[in-house]
Amino acid sequence: MVLFENETANIEYKRKGKSPLQESDKDLSPQISDWGNRKIKILIVEDVVLNIMLLKVILSKLVPDAEITEAKNGAEAVEKYVSTNPDIVFMDVHMPVLDGLEATRQIRAIEAVMGRRVPIIAVTAGVLKEDRDCCFTAGMDEFISKPIVTDKIKAVLRNYGLIPAEKGSIEENESEESEGHFRYSELAKDLENKQGAIRQLISETLADLPVKIHQLEFAYREMDTDTICFAAHSIEGAALSMRLPKLAALASFIKENASDAHKDIGTLHRKFAELKREWETVKQLLLQKYKRLVV
Repeated sequence: MVLFENETANIEYKRKGKSPLQESDKDLSPQISDWGNRKIKILIVEDVVLNIMLLKVILSKLVPDAEITEAKNGAEAVEKYVSTNPDIVFMDVHMPVLDGLEATRQIRAIEAVMGRRVPIIAVTAGVLKEDRDCCFTAGMDEFISKPIVTDKIKAVLRNYGLIPAEKGSIEENESEESEGHFRYSELAKDLENKQGAIRQLISETLADLPVKIHQLEFAYREMDTDTICFAAHSIEGAALSMRLPKLAALASFIKENASDAHKDIGTLHRKFAELKREWETVKQLLLQKYKRLVV
C-alpha cells in the first residue's frame, strides 16, 4: 500500500473547490473499499522457516485472499519487492547475505525514484531502544518484537487499512476510546448540534488535512525544518478546531522538535509514523460520523 496514495484525489478535489464527499454520494469506506477486487500483496522476509510458517498462518487467517510472497534474506527481499510490488512488508532484521536494515535502505532508495512508500514492518527479537532506533533510521515504519502473535499483526494491518475495524467497534454514542481520537460530543455541543454545519466541517477536514499531511511528509523527506514546523502547526490548528486531540498532540510534538530533528531522528520518525496512523484512525471516525449525519 502506498502511503497517501488515496490523498492525491483529495488534493485534486481541493483544487476544484470540492471535497471527496461532495463529489459523490457513494459509500466511502476508508481505504478498505479502495482495494476493490484486487488481492492484497504481502512480502515476508525471514530466514527462519518456522517464523515464516507462523506468519503465513496468522496472515492467511486475517487476510484470507492475500497473495503472500517469501524471501529468506535481504537480497531476495529487494528482488521480490521489485517483482511483486507488495502492499506491506514484514522484515526480519538479522539475516544472512543482506540484513533487514540494508534491505530497507535499498527499498527506500528505489521508492524515492518511483514516488511511493510501502509500509515496512520490522520483526525482530531485539527489544532495546537502540534496536528500535536502528530500524526507524533505516526507514522502517513499525516495530514488532518476537514472539509473533496474532494481535500484534492484526494491529499493524488495521493501522495501514489492510483489514477493516471490527464491526460494532464504533457506536453511535462514542466510546471512551473513540473520543480520545475525535471528541465529537464537544464539537456538536459547540455547534449547537447543527448537523449541516458539522457535516460541512467534516467534509472540509477530509479534503484539507490530507493536503497538509502530504506537505509535511514532503518536508520531512527533505528535512526542511522550516516547512516541517509550518505544516505541523497547520495540522495542529485544524486538529484542535475539529477536536482531534491525539492528532493535535502529535503535530505539536513534531513542530516543537523539528529544529532538533538531526539530533534525534529516531524519535521524530516514530512520531511522524504515529501521526500518519492517527490520521487513518481519525479519517475512519470522520467518515463514519459523516454518513450518520447524512439525511
